[in-house]
Amino acid sequence: MTDKQMHIGWLAEIGEPVGSAGARAAGQAPPWCDPDEYISRAQMIERAGVEFLVLAETVRPTLNPSVLVPLIAAETSSLGIVPALAMTDYPPFMMARLLTTLDHMTQGRVGWAVATDIDGSYGSSPSRDGSKATAQPLSVANEYAQVCKELWGSWEPDALVQDRTRGTFADPAKVRTIDHVGEHFRVRGPLNTVPSRQGTPPLVSAMSSTDETDFVSRHAEVVLVTADGPEEFRRVRNEIKNTASEAGRDPDDVKVYLAVSIQVAETPDLLPALQNRGPQRSWPPVGTPSVHLTGPTNTIATDLEELHDTSGADGIVILGTWPLSEVSVICNRVLATLRRRGRIHTTPHTNRSLRETLRA
Repeated sequence: MTDKQMHIGWLAEIGEPVGSAGARAAGQAPPWCDPDEYISRAQMIERAGVEFLVLAETVRPTLNPSVLVPLIAAETSSLGIVPALAMTDYPPFMMARLLTTLDHMTQGRVGWAVATDIDGSYGSSPSRDGSKATAQPLSVANEYAQVCKELWGSWEPDALVQDRTRGTFADPAKVRTIDHVGEHFRVRGPLNTVPSRQGTPPLVSAMSSTDETDFVSRHAEVVLVTADGPEEFRRVRNEIKNTASEAGRDPDDVKVYLAVSIQVAETPDLLPALQNRGPQRSWPPVGTPSVHLTGPTNTIATDLEELHDTSGADGIVILGTWPLSEVSVICNRVLATLRRRGRIHTTPHTNRSLRETLRA
């Protein structure tokens, strides 16, 4: 075991919880439509040392994650906020502009959880004609991400002049059309908003199969990986980083996180109920090999340390848990134990962009 600090992320599925029940007054919005549900939890995980929060849709009734981003940003100071936004729901130009706007509104703390809908990993919303959104071929996903990057690069960082005496808002030589003509998209550009702090928001991708290795290696800065243990994770991690290197990227710029679900049971008599209930989440899909930790606080904290140190993971992402009681237990027991052991930071990284936090 080392004393290296651990990077921790959290993936929360927003919307109707798995197995939710109970009577509600006719016409009354369910609790998950209350903004305080998200603000209070985001504040709690930020205090616990979590560095970014992925807001993922589900196949159940849900909300648009992008709307929650500025609400959470206004009530937190360092937490990265990463909405899962499906390529099937936005044309590339609208996606690029939306994320640039959110990057401005969060002062550089936004990321994009790239929901390609290749297999419905993040859930899938109805398409504009009312039918269910279809799977996105990887060739479309690759071109879509490339168009967004070209749009983010259509303004040079110093293009904004704002010189009233000369009547110049931006240097026209530093704002260019992209004139993208591809197999799936034709986009002229440039983006009709000014560059944000990060320029290109960090792309986060939850891998559901090795078919996505090429995509994540070309485009993602954070990859969330499920595996049945450290050995399998190392194999996938090495494949991602090697493929990124072959694509001309620095492998260290691709951070690979091990996905873990957690259920705390301080006494043995509580274990059967938790094991019968199982993890409350939609991603990864049922049957996908994944690490699930159940037991008392100290055991889970030690297991997380060992998983992190033996797998070579760049970080750990906690999966799917969002009920307030479970968030509180993980933050105030498990993550608090790791803080006392010096494994996660004890003070917020204020004034950092999400990218700066990920690379720290």
